Amino acid sequence: MADPDTAVLVQSGAPGRDEDRADTSGKKPRVRAPWHFWVLVAAIVIYLGWRLVQGIMWLF
Repeated sequence: MADPDTAVLVQSGAPGRDEDRADTSGKKPRVRAPWHFWVLVAAIVIYLGWRLVQGIMWLF
């Protein structure tokens, strides 16, 4: 049985996290926001737009 306190070196030919995404041109991949972020942004815009309408109606 292996000693759990000893480190084990695993050698693999698989590319690393950054290596598999790199283009041959050397450019970094573009990071996009997740879809639920845009849903939240849309909900906030709709809410604030409605509150603006309510505020204008309250003035008149």
